[in-house]
Amino acid sequence: MSRPTPHRTPLRRISQGSLFALSRSQSYPNAPHDETESLQANLDGLKNPSDSLKSFNESFASWFYVMNMNALTTDWPQVLWC
Repeated sequence: MSRPTPHRTPLRRISQGSLFALSRSQSYPNAPHDETESLQANLDGLKNPSDSLKSFNESFASWFYVMNMNALTTDWPQVLWC
């Protein structure tokens, strides 16, 4: 007994000519010319948050280091509550 195959909708192919026409249309004058340029633009967009996070991590680590050095080099007199 064979199992019926589920109904699948075929994917529509988009011709390169139509993608090129869309990228050169007046709606998107700065659109990338091809997929490689699009990938490069997306990677450049990911670089900015990565650089910001790297800068934050370095600053936060420096703050922890200063707090640790402060704790090691400062005499903290004990307070006696009477």
